[in-house]
Amino acid sequence: MRKITFLSFSILLFSNFLLAQGGLYEVPLDEQVNNSQLIVEGKVISTESFWDEDYKLIYTLNTIEVSKSFKGQSKPIIEVVTLGGVVGDTGLSVTHHLELSKNETGVFLLNDSNVQLIGSETDNPKYKVYSSAQGFYRYDNVTNKVSNVFETYGDIEDEFYEAVESMTKKKFTEIKKTSKLSLVKESNSSLAIPFVSNFSPSTVTAGTGNTITINGFNFGATQGTVQFTNADEVSGFVDALSSDITNWTNTSITVKVPHRAGTGVVRVRNDDGFSDTGQLTIPFAIQNRNGLMMQHYDTDNNGGYTWQMSVEFFNSTAKAPFLRAFNNVVCSTGINWVLSPTNTSGGGFFRDGINVIAFDPPGDEFAAGVLGAALNWTTSCVTGVVVDEIDFVFDNERSNWNYGPGSTPGNQIDFETVALHELGHGHGFGHVKTNGDLMFRSVGNGVDNRTFGVENINGGNFINIESSTNAQCGKTLMSTITCPSLGLDELALNESVNLYPNPTNGVFYITNNLSINLQKIVVFDVSGRLVSEKNYANTQSNATKVINLEAMSKGVYFVNIHSDVAKITRKLVLD
Repeated sequence: MRKITFLSFSILLFSNFLLAQGGLYEVPLDEQVNNSQLIVEGKVISTESFWDEDYKLIYTLNTIEVSKSFKGQSKPIIEVVTLGGVVGDTGLSVTHHLELSKNETGVFLLNDSNVQLIGSETDNPKYKVYSSAQGFYRYDNVTNKVSNVFETYGDIEDEFYEAVESMTKKKFTEIKKTSKLSLVKESNSSLAIPFVSNFSPSTVTAGTGNTITINGFNFGATQGTVQFTNADEVSGFVDALSSDITNWTNTSITVKVPHRAGTGVVRVRNDDGFSDTGQLTIPFAIQNRNGLMMQHYDTDNNGGYTWQMSVEFFNSTAKAPFLRAFNNVVCSTGINWVLSPTNTSGGGFFRDGINVIAFDPPGDEFAAGVLGAALNWTTSCVTGVVVDEIDFVFDNERSNWNYGPGSTPGNQIDFETVALHELGHGHGFGHVKTNGDLMFRSVGNGVDNRTFGVENINGGNFINIESSTNAQCGKTLMSTITCPSLGLDELALNESVNLYPNPTNGVFYITNNLSINLQKIVVFDVSGRLVSEKNYANTQSNATKVINLEAMSKGVYFVNIHSDVAKITRKLVLD
């Protein structure tokens, strides 16, 4: 069964630079090779973040020292542009976007980037990674393995080099001579190789400030590295921040569990070697920025966050499954999220104070492999990080979405599952390595996962408690809410009502496909002025309703349709 991976991740929809992180479907290596201008092996020697020229998005310039070129002509120093980063106290977090760290090595599959960044004045050639996060194959210099989101190769030189060269039809060109890539040392009794005897606790959450203590010997007097199994990839490890190692002695280490950690072994490294623990179980993970949890607050003066759908999304078949997923999140955790009854033609996937739900726009479609994405805009202070804005975007070009509510056929991808996963990232969740969990990094075709599980609810409650009791950065606390009593009724009403024709020359009709009692239909103009109100409390429930606006001026109107238990709003164009 082909795998689909969620990486929110995730979005570059502007400045002719597209690298979106959200739900990813697998792009094979041969497709990546064929569609890349430049393929290089390199080491990250520095990273720095900048605003783009329109002050809409933050990007990170990753300076790469190139050692080999497998395709194309490369300079010894290049720059790889990735979405997200922190400039001052403002951050853009794209869940599991390609986030590089200094000294990481691997192979980059690249194309030219012409994104313009304010304050960056280098002359180094700039590139974007083809197929989003899948286009970087990260080396594990301890075990000599290489992997990306989906694939793992057991040996860098004998397996991975051979695979790439079989597709490029030529040997690599050496740009800078390097020593043997693996850091594994030959057995030598004189080396103080670390040894782990035990660790505790064996189950702990990630990104929540919790710690584990690792006991053993030969850890060394100088602090080394603690690596956790990476929840965002099929294999590989993620380093704990140096500042999160709160104790390091020759026999004991105490370390905070980073937000990208997943269930699996933990590795202790020093200059002489490494040792792995037994399996650490991580039931849920909470996203961090620089080691601090990203909390919610009252952004809309009603205790939380309000979203608007774009015009296209509002009138699409994707709206109903998104509403089901949205209701699921709110009803499962009580997070203070609401949807505006009106759509927006403004707002975008940049920091503008508007939380937007939309499709990727024409001309700036998703990169290969991308299904959907979430962007979190944050403000940092000394003690914490708060989320100011969250935008969601989905692939509009995909022909095999299943919009439900029926089960998903084996050759389709369930939109509600993808939407719920991305909403989980917006809530603050990271990935887990529990197969079948909603926040697992991948899902197969034909799979429906449309509910929050126990650990998802536990994670949501953790975030809500922190956000409603522990104010950060001078912001007003978020308040939690109960499950909206009309949520499912509104959804049923929305799916049963049909308004046509739209646009109209003045007369339009409303039909009701279910036995839902329509009470009244109220029409407002764009300024909020009441222009028509019709009461239907004593009429036949499924009779066609006729509304005449021939006396009104051309323009946009909003039609509020009331049942006995719910209300929905539709946009109407009078031409």
